[in-house]
Amino acid sequence: MKVSGFPSAAEEYEKGFLSLEELLVQNPFSTYYFRLKEDYHSKLQKGDLLIVDRSVELSENSLIIIELDYKLHLGLFSLKHDHFHSFSMKKKYDLSHLEWSLWGTVIHIIHSFKKKQSVCFS
Repeated sequence: MKVSGFPSAAEEYEKGFLSLEELLVQNPFSTYYFRLKEDYHSKLQKGDLLIVDRSVELSENSLIIIELDYKLHLGLFSLKHDHFHSFSMKKKYDLSHLEWSLWGTVIHIIHSFKKKQSVCFS
């Protein structure tokens, strides 16, 4: 069949669906998802989804999750001073004197601007 005329402007969108996993996850086997239970910072709010990659190495001002005293803590890491500012404990730790391990590095934060509403049926 021969088609005449111009191609559709929407033709390029027929190729496939947008995959957030393809866009946001580099290493699927080392990637985990966390949902925040409370507000930690003006930019980290209850309900936000953290995408955490365990294969990413530390860098200056990384948002990381560490294991300290058998608990996971979310915070900001300062490579220059070897400090960890824990959002959950609201204090700074000098990591050079503590036994801790890096659990993972936050690579993306998904924040919803629309809050979930409760639905009531009567």
